[in-house]
Amino acid sequence: MRDGNSYEIVFPNGACDDALPLTKPVEFKTTLRQGNRIQVPKQIRWAFKLDSSQVLQVAVRFDGHWRSREEFFGQMCKDGRITVPKVVCGLLKHYWEEDITGAIMKVEMAPSDGIEDTQEEN
Repeated sequence: MRDGNSYEIVFPNGACDDALPLTKPVEFKTTLRQGNRIQVPKQIRWAFKLDSSQVLQVAVRFDGHWRSREEFFGQMCKDGRITVPKVVCGLLKHYWEEDITGAIMKVEMAPSDGIEDTQEEN
């Protein structure tokens, strides 16, 4: 536990054996921080050697609210944070009664090439 955040990291299809730019989808849980930013855990950044030049497809939703899923394209800053666009935050506010800063979010990241629709059908 660090800074009051706990991370749950899931590598689909087993552990990450190769240290390349993000080549497969990963998901983790984190809180939405001030300034509409989400922090990518160091384990993911180090495992894939992520840098700020790679464009990522990012999907965010409130943990436990499967209907609140919103997707956008983003790049990670050098400090490991991704800024969630204001439009996406505005759409997410419809699913949350309170201020969304500090809410627990489930984040799914995938490479921008070869995008597939991974939305859950429930």
